[in-house]
Amino acid sequence: MDHKDITIFLELVRCRNISKTAENLYLSQSAVSSRLKALEAEMGCQLVLRFKGQRSVEPVSYTHL
Repeated sequence: MDHKDITIFLELVRCRNISKTAENLYLSQSAVSSRLKALEAEMGCQLVLRFKGQRSVEPVSYTHL
């Protein structure tokens, strides 16, 4: 995990949209998706919920940690 991964994740949580996050950070949509998948793999958990057929995402809430 590096600064760029954290920046992407925080912007994604703020925007709740991968395309908008990519636009705001001057990245491609695929770059944002790839970095998010790599971050989730590194953390060993899902960080956002993706909704099929929709462009929005929602942060996962882990309340029982």
